[in-house]
Amino acid sequence: MLVFIAVFSLFEYCHASLHSLRLFTDLFETPLRSLQPGNHTYNPNIIPKGASNAAIVVNHDLAIQQIISVDVKQEQLTVLYWQRMEWVDSFLQWDPADYDNVTRLMVLPKFIWLPDIVFYNRVGSSKIQKDGIIPVSVSYNGTVNWNIPVILVTTCTIHIKHFPYDTQECEVQVGSWVHSADQISIDNRRGQMDTHYYAINGEWILGDTPAKVNHNIYGSLAYSDVTYTIKIMRRALFYEKNLIIPTAMISLLASLTFLLPPESGEKIGLAITVFLALCVNLLLVSEMMPATSLETPILGEYYLMAIGMVAVSLVMTVIVLNFHNPHSNAPPPPDWVKRVMFRYIAPLVCLGRAESSSEGTKAPYQGVSTIENGDAEIPNVLSHNDVISNNDATRHDVTSKKCPAVSEVIPRSDVTPENATSPNDVTTCPPNDVTSTNDVTNRKLDAILARMTSEDASQQSVAEWQYLTRIIDRVFAVVFFAVTVILTFVLIGKAKVAAMEHSLQQ
Repeated sequence: MLVFIAVFSLFEYCHASLHSLRLFTDLFETPLRSLQPGNHTYNPNIIPKGASNAAIVVNHDLAIQQIISVDVKQEQLTVLYWQRMEWVDSFLQWDPADYDNVTRLMVLPKFIWLPDIVFYNRVGSSKIQKDGIIPVSVSYNGTVNWNIPVILVTTCTIHIKHFPYDTQECEVQVGSWVHSADQISIDNRRGQMDTHYYAINGEWILGDTPAKVNHNIYGSLAYSDVTYTIKIMRRALFYEKNLIIPTAMISLLASLTFLLPPESGEKIGLAITVFLALCVNLLLVSEMMPATSLETPILGEYYLMAIGMVAVSLVMTVIVLNFHNPHSNAPPPPDWVKRVMFRYIAPLVCLGRAESSSEGTKAPYQGVSTIENGDAEIPNVLSHNDVISNNDATRHDVTSKKCPAVSEVIPRSDVTPENATSPNDVTTCPPNDVTSTNDVTNRKLDAILARMTSEDASQQSVAEWQYLTRIIDRVFAVVFFAVTVILTFVLIGKAKVAAMEHSLQQ
């Protein structure tokens, strides 16, 4: 039984093939045919307009399968399509009853007439290959269907203003290159691309794909074409994780430059390292962007802002280091600066309020004792009058109790060792020598006092400058951190909002 079914199926197949072969011979090789005027065979180079002389209407349709790539730098879009075309060839009609109910015939493209449909904005060759192996379906009423896959590379103007939250619109223009609208009229019945078999892309989200039929006049002839618009929106998660967030973190690291103690010697090194890291990230972004001056991406503006902020921090770090290491003869900070910075600004940046004195607000020098104020130990020193009074007292004690030159003494005759109450009662100093010795001692003490006073004043000035640099560092750190965070959210939020508004307008 199975053998009988197999033999019968083979017979039916051979029988149908014989009818198809006879139909093919009658259509393309028999010179005398009722539907084709004249005594000639089918010519694939002649437009099959028939007796009505009406224009051939080609119904064109594109089914998008996959977005292969979007070359932003070259401004090219590569997509896999299924191109579907349908038209009526009046020379390819037959009666199915004459050919054992054969209603459809598959032939190679080289045997029949094909419309010269081209992609106007295609990169590379845009001609339809007639020597392909994909056959054309011909129905008994003359309807011809040709469905072919095509990897199409077209030009696409890339707008990078809102990168990486951008939405792009790429057009694909299809039409006849030679024949005018009175010979070949192209049409689209669907009104948009077919997206039922679209494969999801990891970088782009496919939006609307409308199709519009246009009639344009070139010279004195009218031509028809179909313009397909592909709207795609970029998925920004990859760029957020690999560009935006690392850049924001590197920018915030620059604020640590101001919190690093100047004594560490690494403030300049940290600022330069952060600056170079941002420059490297900017190079990575610039490689993704087309070389155009028409638009600047918001992400590029953000990188320039970050680099500018780090450059400013580097300059301010140099200034702060100069304040922190003044020369030995540097004058102290002005009183109004100390009053504003020590009394009002220091508590605002979590540094203790400096002490006040009759001479103005100062950051005392750390001498014999220190005063713990806030999170820092602010040094303390005696005033100039206290030092003078103490030295005067010491000088008086020295000159009143004993002679500086003890080798030259004069014994007293009226006092014996038995009735003496102190060593000074036994001997006395020479009058002239005592006076000269006191003068030498006074001069030496005055020199020592002057040097100590100068050193104390210099150390007090250095301490005030160093405390002032700590306040300035803290202020710069707070301001830099706040500005970086605000600009990050403003620029990125601006790009997102603008991209959403642009997509809604479309």
